[in-house]
Amino acid sequence: MKRLLSISLLALAASSAFAGTLIQTGTWDGSSPRWNRPLEDGSGLSGLGIDNVYTAIKFTVSASSTYTFELGNPVNSVNNIDTFLVLYKDAFDPSNGLANFVAANDDNGAAFTVLADGGYKAGSILRSSFSSALDAGTTYYLVATTFWNYDPNFDDNHGDYGVGIGGRGDINPPVPEPASLAVLGLGALALKRRKR
Repeated sequence: MKRLLSISLLALAASSAFAGTLIQTGTWDGSSPRWNRPLEDGSGLSGLGIDNVYTAIKFTVSASSTYTFELGNPVNSVNNIDTFLVLYKDAFDPSNGLANFVAANDDNGAAFTVLADGGYKAGSILRSSFSSALDAGTTYYLVATTFWNYDPNFDDNHGDYGVGIGGRGDINPPVPEPASLAVLGLGALALKRRKR
């Protein structure tokens, strides 16, 4: 019983390393949006990565602090994606990968702290991660992408991925626009009337 309690407390401590987390998983394929990614230092656009699949996650944070960003390949994925992760502040324009650039990471084989470390493949090219100071209430975009151009004949540029953001404050995905909220409200009202 003592051992079970110790394991439970350890698991609880590990899960509370960050006050807020946001985790998103997905699959990149031939129908995914594409862009010309920047170089890791933001000094220019890549000459190698000119047709890369990507996912952009828009978010804000509730507390100014340093946040951790991670991108990896799930262990059950057949592909071995060479990952690349980019952070933007205020706006993200895939046709201009340098505008509003904050930070990026190509390869980092370090242990994950937001994503479940054992659930993602090890290896420096299979993981991207970095930390950056963020301001509360500011809009950010985390762009998960690949190092190489999309090519269905190679397994390092498409497939399953996982993205994690963790930090001291809550990580808030965008709030629906008023028009979307109105539609949701009308739908809820219709359901309520139907139950009567």
